[in-house]
Amino acid sequence: MRDFDGERPTEYYQAFADQVGCASNTSESIFDCLASADMKTLQNANAWVTASAGFGQRAFVPVTDGSLIQERPSQQLLRGDVNGVRVLSGNNGNEGVVFVPQNITSETAFRDSIRRTYRDLSDQNMTSILNLYAVPPDSSGVYADSDGVTPPFSTTNSNWAVGWQQAADNLYAETTIVCPSYWLADAYAKGDKSEGSWKYQFSVPASLHGADVYPLITDPTVQGTGMNEVFRTSFQRIWGNFVVNGDPTLTTAQIASPAGNLTLDAAQIASPEGDDVSAAGAGHWLQWGETDGLHAMLNLNMTGGMPVTQSMNFDGSDIAVTSYVESTNGSWPPLEVSLHVVDAWSWEGGRGKRCQLWAELGAWAFV
Repeated sequence: MRDFDGERPTEYYQAFADQVGCASNTSESIFDCLASADMKTLQNANAWVTASAGFGQRAFVPVTDGSLIQERPSQQLLRGDVNGVRVLSGNNGNEGVVFVPQNITSETAFRDSIRRTYRDLSDQNMTSILNLYAVPPDSSGVYADSDGVTPPFSTTNSNWAVGWQQAADNLYAETTIVCPSYWLADAYAKGDKSEGSWKYQFSVPASLHGADVYPLITDPTVQGTGMNEVFRTSFQRIWGNFVVNGDPTLTTAQIASPAGNLTLDAAQIASPEGDDVSAAGAGHWLQWGETDGLHAMLNLNMTGGMPVTQSMNFDGSDIAVTSYVESTNGSWPPLEVSLHVVDAWSWEGGRGKRCQLWAELGAWAFV
């Protein structure tokens, strides 16, 4: 996030004014000229300037102005300087894919990609980044999402990419979405008004940016995707509990009947049936920072199912992406919910340390 009058925002503002025809207008200020321009002209100018920002980028993004937005997120959030009292912070497993050019095959191309996005980084900054993001020569070439706990991690492998391409996808995901979600959890865990901070990751393949919205807003009984009714219902209950009660953890009754009637007798509650969602319950899914050094995160995933491979085109590249659906003839294991509480700091080969680096580089990377 840059200052409103910084170099890059000023460049885009001037380009926008030029496209509208206001840059050379001497009879009134540029702003007054823009305010009086017709809507069609403004829309066309906005489209032109936005397209010039580069693949996956936007020209007009939030900036710091010293008033409404006073500091960069990496500054303000890590101090716990927030107005709210609780947060449920989440990210998806493959956030960066749609924002990064899919033609990065070498360390040189990886460096160039970073330079295009964060052009104020110094050579020393780049060295620090490569120390954590460099791809080992013997890295795996298997297209598969990481389980977050054992290698290969998302730093080198995913359902979408491997090697330097995946390193670039993951770096962008962490700098733009994932690390800020960590900082949000930090802020609400340490804030003066804090009453709760919880963190989760949505990892159901293919877990692209925004993929967690669909199971939240659709009927839980919808079939044909990699999530069964239990997963959808439990995920909706997590958010519903947070909104209504200020605590996302599942109740005993919700765990015992993860997709059914919540009016249960004592025996049914004591012996729940079906998929196990107990990891999302109180006492298992602890608050972020509940004790010193604790970075508890609920990983939401599925196991089993029949693999289905689909070819998708990104930036001119065809990518074979595997997702999972319920088997039609019973020849594959059934889709089952897989919820686990993990340590977010060591997750994906040390994501906490990488987020710490980006907090330190905030002045150069504008995060």
